[in-house]
Amino acid sequence: MLVAFVLNLAFASSINDSFLLLGRFFRFPMLFELVVLAFAYRAWRRPRARPQLAPFVAFGLFVAIALASSFWSARTVSTEKRSFVFLLLALATYALASATAARPEAVRRIFEALVAAAALVALLGLYMLWVSRHQAVQSASLQYPARYRGIGQNPNTVPLLLSLVLPLALWLWTETRRRGKVLLAGTVLLFDGSIVASGSRGALIAALAGTTVWIVTLARPWRLRLALLGVTAVVFVADVVITQIPKPVSPSAVAHSTVPHKVVRDAELVVPLADELGRPGKGAPPIRRTLLGTSGRARAWDAGPRPALVRRSSWPASSSG
Repeated sequence: MLVAFVLNLAFASSINDSFLLLGRFFRFPMLFELVVLAFAYRAWRRPRARPQLAPFVAFGLFVAIALASSFWSARTVSTEKRSFVFLLLALATYALASATAARPEAVRRIFEALVAAAALVALLGLYMLWVSRHQAVQSASLQYPARYRGIGQNPNTVPLLLSLVLPLALWLWTETRRRGKVLLAGTVLLFDGSIVASGSRGALIAALAGTTVWIVTLARPWRLRLALLGVTAVVFVADVVITQIPKPVSPSAVAHSTVPHKVVRDAELVVPLADELGRPGKGAPPIRRTLLGTSGRARAWDAGPRPALVRRSSWPASSSG
């Protein structure tokens, strides 16, 4: 069920229309089914266990923040729906965590399911690259180079999944026999290669953080862990260097293009989307991506709650006040 659910979510956010329609048709029924199965599993394995209060308080705070964000959301109904979906996912996660408490083999099976699902998503991305390169690769623009996206709607969609699952694959590698190690090593390379080809900075940093946690908590001598941390740092630097090799489209190349009878239907070449969030307009030097740059996201988060706060402060005082 976990493999099917993760795979279906990848379909629901795919650049391919066939995958997209299939995923969106089944995503909510599969989510409800996952919640029901997770709680049935918990009731079967731990029928007398009492739920702890702390996880539910944490879930409630997250959901409250999500619901509060609908006050300044451009699409209020969509934000509320996503908050409800997050609540269902949190409940399913709690049920699985409670049912597998003190059962390492059950936890291992869950990790294997997540890694298998992510591997299928990554392999489908390679298949998409083979049959339809223009869908699997996002074209270069004035701000961004050409970036691999696989079956995702944008180059960050699939890498966000792979970056979270990559440390799980490394953990399974240490707990698997020789034959399984070769397969898992290839899986880790597939995940890392897909992330690097996408140029997703957030996914690279998330994969580094998860791998660091895995190494620090590894039950091995401290010298071996230090060596692994050094190897991880070298791989991370190499990945970052590789992502900097592709270059965006040069404005001069677009202006002096002499290719006959070719119409480029790409608005990014005329008015980049980044210019709509306080970026300099036409004629200004292009913004170059850096490893820790926000590309306008931090500015959008900072400006988002302000209209709601302004509306709240402008409400008339009550007669009793």
